[in-house]
Amino acid sequence: MKILKSFSLAIVGLSLIATSCKDNKNEAGQEEMKTQEKEMNHKEMDHGNMDHNEMNHDDMASDMGGKAKAEFKSEATAAIFQHYIHVKTALVNSNMEEAKKGGEMLSKAIADSNKEAKVIAEKIAQAGDIESQRKAFSDLTAQMENILKGALSSGEVYMQYCPMAFNNKGGYWISAEKEIKNPYFGDKMLNCGATKSVIQ
Repeated sequence: MKILKSFSLAIVGLSLIATSCKDNKNEAGQEEMKTQEKEMNHKEMDHGNMDHNEMNHDDMASDMGGKAKAEFKSEATAAIFQHYIHVKTALVNSNMEEAKKGGEMLSKAIADSNKEAKVIAEKIAQAGDIESQRKAFSDLTAQMENILKGALSSGEVYMQYCPMAFNNKGGYWISAEKEIKNPYFGDKMLNCGATKSVIQ
């Protein structure tokens, strides 16, 4: 009986140790994720001294499958496009909070160059739900097409379309990649759509 009690206590003790170690690993993993997130946010925000024409857009470059990324004639347009892609990627991932951040940065990057686009970017930043953000993003895309036409010095971007977006009314978006990643449905219909034109 004494051996059974000792054995039971040993098992309980080992279980507690294993559980606490597991919790420590989770806490350490969460801490590491928070640190990486802070570093990413810092990199996104600290681009004042960078040349936007030659910025390393990891998301855009990886999305383009190693193809030459779009280069812009002006740093301002490069920054606007970078933040537009930030919003698009957040919507593809159905991440409302990240879309808000991207909308805010996009609004600041646009400044007074296109007041209508700036107002739409602010709507994305202030939206209370992701569907409102997606609708505003569709409106923003029409403005972005005007901003980007004639603004590239090399490379290309893609005007893409999903006929099923917005209750089959359809919706356009601009992408740095040929591969379809639908911002209007996220992972529900990630690859729904087609490239309709190329902006060079």
